[in-house]
Amino acid sequence: QAAEVAARADLIVFSLSATGDLPHEIKIWIESWLARRGEREGALVGLVEGEPDICGMACVKEIYLRHVAHRAGMDYISRATLTSAKAIPDSLDSFNQRADQTSSVLDEILRTHPLPPTL
Repeated sequence: QAAEVAARADLIVFSLSATGDLPHEIKIWIESWLARRGEREGALVGLVEGEPDICGMACVKEIYLRHVAHRAGMDYISRATLTSAKAIPDSLDSFNQRADQTSSVLDEILRTHPLPPTL
């Protein structure tokens, strides 16, 4: 019954700690309603208690929930003030963040003016 309600819900909220991974039973439950959701819009909210790891990465649970939201066509909402500085691998935010970085090699390429081709 809970999976059927989640499949029709506009908003699904998870409140959890940052340590460890989600229990296997919870992942099975998520996959069961995810498969039935269809093209419904909505939002998945991840309220994660705890600090990011030493590298500033989001916890495994939050990464999983973000991917679930993406697969479901849902928005993923989290604590903006705490998660905005976190890098979630392969997310649009991480791609944008990396696109703004210029390495010494790229900087050298950008400063070099190639000679025009000769005929």
